[in-house]
Amino acid sequence: MSQVIITSHLTKSPVILYWRDPLECITSILNHPSFHNQLDFTPHKVYTTAQRLRQIYTEWISGDDAWNMQSALPKGATLLGTILSSDKTNISILTGDCVAHPLLISLANICMNTWMKPSSNSFLLTALLLVPKFIHKNKCLQGVMMDHLKHQCLDIVLAPLKQTARHGVMLSDPVGDSHYCYTGLASYIVDTPEAMMLSTIGGKTSLITMAMYKQFGDSFRHEPQMKSTTLAQLAVVRTRADPADVQGFFCKAQKFRLNGVDKPFWRDWPLAEPSHFFTPEPLHHLHREFWDHD
Repeated sequence: MSQVIITSHLTKSPVILYWRDPLECITSILNHPSFHNQLDFTPHKVYTTAQRLRQIYTEWISGDDAWNMQSALPKGATLLGTILSSDKTNISILTGDCVAHPLLISLANICMNTWMKPSSNSFLLTALLLVPKFIHKNKCLQGVMMDHLKHQCLDIVLAPLKQTARHGVMLSDPVGDSHYCYTGLASYIVDTPEAMMLSTIGGKTSLITMAMYKQFGDSFRHEPQMKSTTLAQLAVVRTRADPADVQGFFCKAQKFRLNGVDKPFWRDWPLAEPSHFFTPEPLHHLHREFWDHD
């Protein structure tokens, strides 16, 4: 499918979103014969001793997030951990300098050693957003508009998964057994600058905790950057500035160390917590300490 996205500000070329139903992609992965003995649908916890003093984490399904998501579902429901991945990609350099954001999708229920192999075909392309150039004299606001557009497109593409996370859907596995499935967001694989954009957090601020760059050396762990906190902050910003006024809303949002996006794509996804599905990556978190590598 393709759709022309209407933007509130002018662009040099039309904004076209190419996508296919992510639930169909999930269904295709789920009932693929290659994964018939590589799927785990039961969240569990593994300990080293009967006293349960030390927990062992192997797959996503053995982690606390999967356990907590399953606890929030109706009895007998099956949790499907959705994995998303995206990165800005140059499609053409010599002929038009075309840049796009491809969005890939997979399942965390597949054994890690299998879905990490490129030959397993466990990731499917579900969307392609051609990156436009906004016509605006302020380059900083051009970036804010691009952030708005990315969340707007993700809202469109991921709507079926949000619906399934709320109400569930009946799907079949590779051996033909039916499961009443709910789609939680297990992981979104991106580098840190893009993760901060997607979590709506401003620069030089942790997207996992409430710490800013001046506090990165603290000897204690700060409070987690929870979904409810970010949405509450955005609600306050909306009372002080109109989201249609990009510059005004951005200035007010900066006081809360936010990037100016008023409608994050994850806001209405029941089984999605940004501080959990965005995971630290060594380049920016350890080596560059949240600074961009460019």
